[in-house]
Amino acid sequence: MNFKYLFHLGLLPMIALSDALNLDKIASARKISAAVVNISGRQRMLSQRMAFLAMRLVGAANVEERITMRDALLDTAALMEKSHWGLIQGSTEMNLPGKPSAAVREMYFQAPLYLDVQVRRYIEAARALAGEPEVAMTQNNRHLQYIIEKAAFELLAGLDAVVSQYQLEGSAEQQAVDANLAKLYQQSREAASAAAERAKQVEITLQDLQQAQQLLIQGEKLSNLGLMVAELVHEIKNPVNFIYGNVSHIRGYTEDLLSSLRLYQECYPYPHPKLEKHLAAVELDFLLEDLPKILDSMQVG
Repeated sequence: MNFKYLFHLGLLPMIALSDALNLDKIASARKISAAVVNISGRQRMLSQRMAFLAMRLVGAANVEERITMRDALLDTAALMEKSHWGLIQGSTEMNLPGKPSAAVREMYFQAPLYLDVQVRRYIEAARALAGEPEVAMTQNNRHLQYIIEKAAFELLAGLDAVVSQYQLEGSAEQQAVDANLAKLYQQSREAASAAAERAKQVEITLQDLQQAQQLLIQGEKLSNLGLMVAELVHEIKNPVNFIYGNVSHIRGYTEDLLSSLRLYQECYPYPHPKLEKHLAAVELDFLLEDLPKILDSMQVG
């Protein structure tokens, strides 16, 4: 494919927009972002559940209840550990990409939070409590006291902080996607207008050359020159035919883009204020109505 020729026709920005509006990729990125926020938020809930189960375990009225609470505590600890490593290292099962940002890694592995150490020690304390003999199951148990203290203050604050950071990064990523889509859409609009103008100029040039050919042929002495003009017209018709042959493709791409945009509006009816202001400025409703008409005019031309 002659990409330089496509660039002059103004089609490359439209192809870029088609790639950018790949709804499967956009949906997948949003799903991953949502999973990160949800799993990090679930860590907070699991920490509180572990504290509740730890108190229930110590205060169990009988052996059967103690066994039930111990199993529930160990299961919750395992889930919290799995989620923790998934957030840091990634997990296909939980749709987690791993590779946290520098800000998140600092929260996990550097002062003042050292959240990774906090989470691992919290889980170790829960497992240690579950392994204590019955005689040690008292309100003064050191593992229980550690769990209650961390769940109420330091660990809870750290988990809240990292959830907020994940939410902030997810929001920033979404804003960047929205801004890029708006930019590419504007480029495609300008490219379509430029392509129509170029096609019009080519048509005018072709008509002028055809008239010149007729005049030259009328003169017997200029017959050879007339033949040269005819050959030149033939060469110009090739790109004109190429443009005409691609109008249907442009129409298909445009319909796909417009349907994708409408689906995007349907799925996300409340866009970011900045994007909403931009859409109002470019008169999106008028564009959606007028663009197919322009393509009809181009094809007739």
